[in-house]
Amino acid sequence: MNTLSFSLNIFKQLEIFQDIKRLDKQFDLMLSDFKNGDYSKQGLSDNLNINYPTWEIEKKILLWTSKHHKHLGSPIMTGHLHSENEDFLKDVHISTTELAFAGSENVLKNLVARGLALG
Repeated sequence: MNTLSFSLNIFKQLEIFQDIKRLDKQFDLMLSDFKNGDYSKQGLSDNLNINYPTWEIEKKILLWTSKHHKHLGSPIMTGHLHSENEDFLKDVHISTTELAFAGSENVLKNLVARGLALG
């Protein structure tokens, strides 16, 4: 039986790569809209625009996870993404300002919804 010289896993890796590139492009468009005042939440100060697109934060978590998070029995929880957890936020390269605008719960829910994390 002839075997392929490459792993079929490469197709899964290509699919993930294409998803990430699509999400990068979508984030760039959303960021442009955000800077123009879109996505603001109603009922807050007129000068405050929150509901920041979360993809950049999600990517930072995924990158950190692939390099440093080795125990599947200890999931990343919203508590990890609070300002009191400065060491973790520093390791992941996420600022408290980013999280304040995006919402830590939204970031983790988006990872689950995208199929990149378990809920």
